[in-house]
Parts: sequence; C-alpha cells; structure tokens
Amino acid sequence: MRRSTSSSSLLPPSDDDGRGSSGDIDPTISTIWRFNGTAFVEFQAVETAGANAWCAFEIDGQHFLAVANSHDGLLNASSPVNSTVLRFDGRRFVTHQQIPTYMGLDIESFRIDNETYLAIANTESKAEGFSVKSPVLKWSREQARFMPFQLLATSAATGVTHFAIGDTDFLAVANRYGRTGHRERSPIFRWRPGKGFELFQTVPTKGAYDWEFFTIGSSHFLALANHWDEEAPNRKHPIDIDSVVYIYNGTTYGFVHYQSLATVGAEQWRHFAIGA
Repeated sequence: MRRSTSSSSLLPPSDDDGRGSSGDIDPTISTIWRFNGTAFVEFQAVETAGANAWCAFEIDGQHFLAVANSHDGLLNASSPVNSTVLRFDGRRFVTHQQIPTYMGLDIESFRIDNETYLAIANTESKAEGFSVKSPVLKWSREQARFMPFQLLATSAATGVTHFAIGDTDFLAVANRYGRTGHRERSPIFRWRPGKGFELFQTVPTKGAYDWEFFTIGSSHFLALANHWDEEAPNRKHPIDIDSVVYIYNGTTYGFVHYQSLATVGAEQWRHFAIGA
C-alpha cells in the first residue's frame, strides 16, 4: 500500500518551536496491490486522509484492513479525522466502520483470549494537545463493530506495538513529544485479565517513533527507534542519535538496556531471520 502524499506535520519538528509545522495536505488515495502469481498488480484504490499505517486481521472468517488517518487537509493536524476499518466482501474492500482519531499515526490489531482488539496511536488534539489519550477498542460480535474499551495515557503517541511473553500480553507505545520536549518517557502497558492494560514500565526515549519486539533463542527484545533530541551531542544534527535495544529481564520482570545502536532519524525497526 502507498500514500500518494504526506503531511509536513509528520516530518521532524523544526528548530523554531520543537514541534514542526502542520501544512495543509489534500485527502489521499491509497492503493491495495494483489499478487497475480508473477507480479503485484493494482487491485483497489481506497480514499484515505494522510494515511500513515495499516494493519490486516481476520475475525470469524472475515478479512479486514484498518488504516490510521492523520490529517484531512482542511485544518491543522490536531483536528479530528476518522480512521477506517475496511471489510472484504468477496470482491473488494468496503468501509465497515469509521473511528474518530486525532492525528492517528499507527494502528495495531491483536487477539487476547479469543477476543480481537484494535489500538490506535493518537498524536495531538486541539483540546488536549500532545496529552491526548490513545484508544483501545474491542470487537463486539453482537454489534459486529469495534467498541470503546480503554483509553491509554500517552503523549504525542507515534507507534503502538502488541506482543506477548509467555501468557502475558503487552502494549508498547512510542511517545514522541511532551512536557519534557522530545525526551519524553515511553510506556509499556501490561494486560491484567478482567481489568485491561495497566502501566508496567516507562523507559527514556528521544522523539520515539516505533517499537519492534522479537525473540532470539529464549531472550525477548524490544527495539526502539529514537528520532529527535534537542540535547543531541551535535545540536545542529538533532536526529544523529542512538536508538536502543532493550532485553526482558525475567528476574526483575522488566525491560533493561541491552545495546545502543547508531542511527540517524530512525523511524522504524524491523527484525528478520534468514535460515535456521
């Protein structure tokens, strides 16, 4: 899938105010491509609004796509704009549900105890600024749609990642900006049966954009993409900073620093393996 345009509000903050601009953009068209056996060919165009992230999932044999929309191009990026859940009707994807979001920059579907949830990273609203909460929604089989389940305390959330260690589920949120500038701590939430997600741990981050969870052998890791730091060693290059890999400590039951890696304006991590 692609975005035909992007919003300047998603770019690194400017040197003036540390927050960046929110230049107008037009609603975009995103594209779904289908593999025909030899190549990917255009399958369907979908109207989106500053689309920034997608996720695909299945519920009771039905296939869905969800897109996090950030900006409708009419006002600034802190204005509400719907993110969309699409359902495949056997021929094409049709709009199934609209979800009000505030500069939605990431969306994640996951299952816990046979129930399907959707988490969305809200970045900024007019009413709450960067302190806007990020929603977790739960699929209702009775109403055949996602219903509000929980609001997570976040700060300019840019990424949200679900993972599980043993029988315990977690959500890691990348907080990009807050009261402490880009040195805002990012939270890791833990699932408590019957209660939902509760704050498990926060870690120091620098303009955090995204998390990636992976396991090597019996060790569990969380990689964090740090993007911006006003206090970087070279103030002229605030994106020239390290990103961090954390490891889960089964003794203290928390994530601890494992390794810093040199990156420049990092926005994402992706773990992969080749061979055994």
